Amino acid sequence: MRIDPTTLSRLGLLVTAMLHAASAACPQVLAQEPAQRPADQPIAEGVPHIDVGLGGYAKVGHFCPVRWRLPSPLQNEIAVVELECVDGDGVVVIYEVEVSRTGQGASSDRAVIRIGRAGGTVTGRFLSEEGKILASQEVDAQAVQWLPADQPLVAAIGDSMGLEELVRSNTSSGTTTFTTVTLDRVEQLPTSWRGYAACDCLVLSIRDTDLLREISPQQWRAIDDYIRRGGSCIASMGEQIDDLNSNPHYAVLRSLIPGQPIATGEIRAPGLLESLVSTDQPLESFPAVVLAQPRGKVEMTLVNHLSRPTPWWIRFAHGHGTVQFIASDLGRGAIARWKDRKLLWKLLADPYLDLESNPGQTDATAAGTSNYLGYSDLVGQLRASLDQFAGVRVVTFGQVTLILLLVLVAIGPLDYYLSVRWLRRPDFSWYFSGALLVGTSLGLTALYRQIRPDELRINTVQIVDVDATSGRTDGRIWSHVYSGRAHLVDASAVHRHGTPVRLDWQGLPGTGLGGLDSSLTTEHGMPPYSIRLSGARSSIQRAGISAAGTKSMAGTWIGHTELAGHSELQELAGVDQVSGTLVNPFDCDIRDAVLFYHNWFYRLNSRIPAGGSLSIGLDNIPKDISRKLNDRRSFEQSELAVRWDPSDRDSIDRLIELMMFHQAASGTNYTSLQHRYEMQLDFSNLLSTDRAILVGQLDRPEVKLQVESRDRPSLEAIQELDRVYCRLVIPVAQPASKSGRR
Repeated sequence: MRIDPTTLSRLGLLVTAMLHAASAACPQVLAQEPAQRPADQPIAEGVPHIDVGLGGYAKVGHFCPVRWRLPSPLQNEIAVVELECVDGDGVVVIYEVEVSRTGQGASSDRAVIRIGRAGGTVTGRFLSEEGKILASQEVDAQAVQWLPADQPLVAAIGDSMGLEELVRSNTSSGTTTFTTVTLDRVEQLPTSWRGYAACDCLVLSIRDTDLLREISPQQWRAIDDYIRRGGSCIASMGEQIDDLNSNPHYAVLRSLIPGQPIATGEIRAPGLLESLVSTDQPLESFPAVVLAQPRGKVEMTLVNHLSRPTPWWIRFAHGHGTVQFIASDLGRGAIARWKDRKLLWKLLADPYLDLESNPGQTDATAAGTSNYLGYSDLVGQLRASLDQFAGVRVVTFGQVTLILLLVLVAIGPLDYYLSVRWLRRPDFSWYFSGALLVGTSLGLTALYRQIRPDELRINTVQIVDVDATSGRTDGRIWSHVYSGRAHLVDASAVHRHGTPVRLDWQGLPGTGLGGLDSSLTTEHGMPPYSIRLSGARSSIQRAGISAAGTKSMAGTWIGHTELAGHSELQELAGVDQVSGTLVNPFDCDIRDAVLFYHNWFYRLNSRIPAGGSLSIGLDNIPKDISRKLNDRRSFEQSELAVRWDPSDRDSIDRLIELMMFHQAASGTNYTSLQHRYEMQLDFSNLLSTDRAILVGQLDRPEVKLQVESRDRPSLEAIQELDRVYCRLVIPVAQPASKSGRR
């Protein structure tokens, strides 16, 4: 077969143009900065020991506590500890921990990091002030029990008291309904709330044990912060601690008991409890602690041997979280011997754990969604929404195909008709085809520069939760940084009042592309980067972003807000609704405000000015909460719920609303997505307490993400989306006639 030289030249020009266009669109590989580390790296005598996980368990993509123990010769030499692992994209990340020092040596021996792959190694390096590696240690991955990012986890402090009896297994998939880890040694307890962040619930056994006495104030504060940030706790009261009411060491523990313990009585007729769990197994008499002036919602009242009513099961709000208190020890005595104790545990744990689903069923249900979306959790839809940048245009495969077809038509039939049939000059084809392909290449390059802006672009969503009683503020921020070209960037989150913000990478649960459970590395060839930890503050250094790529980041903080005024709300007896005065205590307006209480919601003014107030009375008619959360609409004398679309990228306000109250919106049954990665964001359990929740948007951001390119410090960073949502948790006075079950 003979190939015409003119045709060959046209094909060569076409291939050259296509390669040029492809090279402009392909992600560039970033050059890794040389390590600034001395060549001589002596290893000191003695091997440090590193413990990873909460009681030996680590949840992929979640905060994971790490503790190290150093031999004596190193304790006075260590200045920085480096913990190396991989992030959710499979890129190496190095956590740099500043070690505080005392006269007796290093005083910091813990940190909290995120590990992006199950079974991944964690390497610890211990550096001097000069940057020399004095020792290093690699943690054996087999020493850690790795859990998927969406696996429910319960941490039992002291004793699990039989909670593990509820665990059910799926032999075919090897999965369980939830995992329980028992922390019975004080060194296992984290010193930061982030150490418990992977837990769906804490179980606290309040007994007269050495463990409670050994817990440090910092460890108590970590438990308290975890619950106040939206966590959950089930507390069981055992033998009363002698100095519980007076010892300042137990200040946090006393706040988790909804009243002052004054005596112990014997429950000799527990028939109400037996009927509640629907059992025919009799329960023997058992002791119960009597509380003075209990607060919260009394779910069950039993009568002791002195015919004295004893509030036995109490549910109450603790900051933004909830606590269920049982006035007896569930791990000893008659209750521990009770054959149907697990039925009681089911009632207690059901609000926090999906006990009805079969192990592995949730993943199978979400498989169809995950297959074409790449995620099965609500946080995945949030990430997909934040990946939409208004200043960035996306060229579809169909558009690329159309351009190639037009080029082929132009250098084929059109060129033949113009050069041969019309001008009758076949040699003109060289000039026409060459000019056409050069013009096409220049046009594609110009198009690429137009649709892929050179500057950095940032999309951000923030949620600020404020406790109206104490002014405590718990914040979360999610940011996506887009770069048209490959860059190494530094990032930090700055709070407007100087509150330290912990900034880290953001993960994506699931086995899809870029998922935490995926075996694929989506950022192959990206250089390692570091996250510098200094107390509660952190910054990201030298993070690589490929051309036309994004980097997902997430931040958390705890602060305090000075509130200008307080709301005064009370529940109307018999109707389960509220009345009173609602105050905007912030120094900025609240837009699109909605008040949630129990199963109701109140639509308020479109804008409540700073310091403004409004009255809520009988003329404010609430609506069923499902009308808002499930988007129920009237249609032909009936109501229909508009099904949530997991692929929707433009309804970010509704998405955040569902993340705030996922369980109240019927959960996975409505959204077809799980909500396990950011489960403490769900305040549905708080709706069952004596708290109202005011939800709205703020015009003023609490935190600003600052991003700077290392190779081009003058490169502009444009903030495209900066949406700030607030939730104000307000106490509601209860009517005097309200009591628990009897």
